[in-house]
Amino acid sequence: MQDFESLLPSLYECQHLTEAEMKSLCERVKELQMEEGNVQPVMSPVTICGDIHGQFWDLIELLRTGGKVEDGQRYVFMGDFVDRGRNSLETVTLLFLLKACWPDRVTLLRGNHESRQITQVYGFYDECQQKYGSAAVWKACCSVFDFLNLAAIIDGTVLCVHGGLSPDVRSLDQIRLLSRNQEIPHEGAFCDLMWSDPDDIENWAVSPRGAGWLFGGSITREFNHVNQLSLIGRAHQLVQEGWKVMHQYSSLQDEISDVSPVGKVPPPRPIALPEPEGDEMTTEIRIGGEKNGEEERGDVRVNVEIPVPAYDSALCTVWSAPNYCYRCGNMASILSISDTSRVFKVFGPAAENNRPGPTPDRRPFGASRGGMLPQYFT
Repeated sequence: MQDFESLLPSLYECQHLTEAEMKSLCERVKELQMEEGNVQPVMSPVTICGDIHGQFWDLIELLRTGGKVEDGQRYVFMGDFVDRGRNSLETVTLLFLLKACWPDRVTLLRGNHESRQITQVYGFYDECQQKYGSAAVWKACCSVFDFLNLAAIIDGTVLCVHGGLSPDVRSLDQIRLLSRNQEIPHEGAFCDLMWSDPDDIENWAVSPRGAGWLFGGSITREFNHVNQLSLIGRAHQLVQEGWKVMHQYSSLQDEISDVSPVGKVPPPRPIALPEPEGDEMTTEIRIGGEKNGEEERGDVRVNVEIPVPAYDSALCTVWSAPNYCYRCGNMASILSISDTSRVFKVFGPAAENNRPGPTPDRRPFGASRGGMLPQYFT
């Protein structure tokens, strides 16, 4: 069997593998994914991550912020590994290598961009063609995409999914029964899990994306209640602060008496969501639990926190691509979950993004079609 761990040092320098190595890696990861279910159980402590979109050096910054897989840190990556960034190939390769080397520490969920149709438009296909001279590696990666998990469930109470909910899915068992070994459909439950978004509404509404749905607070809280969940963690939407909490349980009092999926609903209390301060590149924000002292990384102080009740928010969005498309100016975050706390760690773009590129063209892949980002943005 290929010694995949020996390939990591060169990849950490953003050097892509040979075609033969990539095909071998894809076969190994596909074998591992075939052994896992649509809804993969994960134990805490674990860190969940949102969209990365081919921003390789920002993935490295994410691992610096959250901890190395080699050192025992566990991760759930919630899809959209490829497209738009300059290094989709190296990004997905690193995630596949980490999965191949430490399968119990890395869970890879499918996003709407892990798709043949989407990757042919937004950059990953073109990048593979440019770097290998053929579509063979792209095809190998797409064969792995078909077996990525649709969701993960942490400690039986926190559901991770790329997009959101579906009117065709009321229970987790319905997700478990879906056939995932296929291209993402244009409609139905599988499609909705990849494409839907939460909104400040109560029920369902048509999504402006043209796929999936918008779903409101009552939908989220009912789904969590039925499935005994405390939180849904998802990605899929650019958030300027890197994170967002929505659909508080405190508004549930009139809906189902005083009982939530985890017992008593916390009493309503004001929630102040702070903006990133100044030029701070790393921020730590806690949901429940106590922070022990003040941490530092280099000259960056890690000490921002908010007093949000541990189970007050029914849903959160995690976005992990800072300065999205190298132009949006947003922060990024990861969400660390243990049995006592939930902690957003916010970070900015990696310094390595400023390294000189091999060509004068520093635009993200896919940007050449019209020179602007398309209306469909994430």
